Amino acid sequence: MQIQKTLIFFGILFFGLGSDYLKAQLTIDDGLTAEEMVAFICGSGVTFSNASYTGAEHASGKFQEELSVNLGISEGVLLTSGDANTAIGPNQYPGGVNTNSNNMPGDPDLDNLLVGDIISLDASVLEFDFIPSSDTILLRYVFASEEYPDFVTSSYNDIFAFMVSGPNPLGGTYDKYNIALIPGTEQAVSIHNVNGTTNQEYYRSNHNASIEFPINVNYNGFTVVLTGILHVVACEEYHIKFAIGDGSPRFGSDRAYDSGVFLEANSFSSPVVNIDPQYSTPLDSAFAVEGCTQANVVFEIPEISPDTTWIYLDAIYGTATNGVDFPYVSDTVFIPPGETSDTMYIQPFYDPPYEGIETFIFEYDNDPCQMNAEVYTIKIADFQEVDLPDDTTACDGVPIILDSGMDYMGFLWNTGATTRTITAVNPGLYYVTVNNYGCPDSDSVYVQHFPKPPPTSIYHD
Repeated sequence: MQIQKTLIFFGILFFGLGSDYLKAQLTIDDGLTAEEMVAFICGSGVTFSNASYTGAEHASGKFQEELSVNLGISEGVLLTSGDANTAIGPNQYPGGVNTNSNNMPGDPDLDNLLVGDIISLDASVLEFDFIPSSDTILLRYVFASEEYPDFVTSSYNDIFAFMVSGPNPLGGTYDKYNIALIPGTEQAVSIHNVNGTTNQEYYRSNHNASIEFPINVNYNGFTVVLTGILHVVACEEYHIKFAIGDGSPRFGSDRAYDSGVFLEANSFSSPVVNIDPQYSTPLDSAFAVEGCTQANVVFEIPEISPDTTWIYLDAIYGTATNGVDFPYVSDTVFIPPGETSDTMYIQPFYDPPYEGIETFIFEYDNDPCQMNAEVYTIKIADFQEVDLPDDTTACDGVPIILDSGMDYMGFLWNTGATTRTITAVNPGLYYVTVNNYGCPDSDSVYVQHFPKPPPTSIYHD
């Protein structure tokens, strides 16, 4: 049976003319199966199988917030070394209630990460096999503990890890490699390594009631939202193990002051490249105009990589000729280290005569495991110059119709007219400026009048 507990906080703020009603709500559902928990945290580009959970049932579950509790993650899965339900705030310091004993064993892989004569107890472990669709896996999470701040220097700190096993793209294999690391380092995230004095930019205190934005969850301290990241081999099988437990002397039984790790929903992913064609043509016109506007195709990855990211297009074709109708475009895009995007520029040349809509098409397989490439089509429109008739003459009083040649998006004659055609009654210079997909063009014509000949008398004999 699923158990659901909710605690609501109320605050009334008065603002002269009225009041505003605030609440923060965290909901814990500790009745999920391993399959349900894994499905909740897995996002795009990941297929999973063989999910299993080891630990007390109430030590894990799904969490959700309706209004912000300042955790930084709105929903996901919570694994704890105690009772997930006691994560519901507000926090109580000192002497918080996250001091539960589940009388559960630890985990041998966590024990191997502990230093000294310390072992894990009350372990909560979620693990499964998965296949990534790209060369990277990601996970967003927050680590929290009741051991902050009093036991930062203690050797009995609780422990957690996200251990990955499988092929290493640089050779060999990962063997339970921990991806819960301090950004830019090989240091594991822990109470020792992230706190108010060490790597404090990643730490948030929750034990001081006077802080401006308290985290309405019952742990004394938190990390900011962190991202676990690992380079992998697309379409190969891996195993991951999320584990957390109390740290205890080997011959003791220290199960107090629990910790938890919040795993964001849909964030365990092998993100594909986001491809976004953008056009400089006004009015949201989805094409580039010869000699005037262009298409900018943005290739974006979700996380900065320390290495160059190479993106290989599967095919390039279309009715427009690459390198002739626009500057040559390579079938390879690369995103430099430290960047998250690169742009392919399609800048079509003006090349009359009128050819109609041409296309530049490329394919990219964003899911190589399924072998199903997506097709992207860039349309190229002609820039058509306005073409008034040649200078002309007419007899006085005979009107001449001047036609700009086609239905452009806008017209402005020197007479003030805004129509495609005007009637020239008087002699003089006439010119028009047209709006051709946001690209202006002008032409002129001189109208000359000859006076009417005098009347001629015709006599009859």
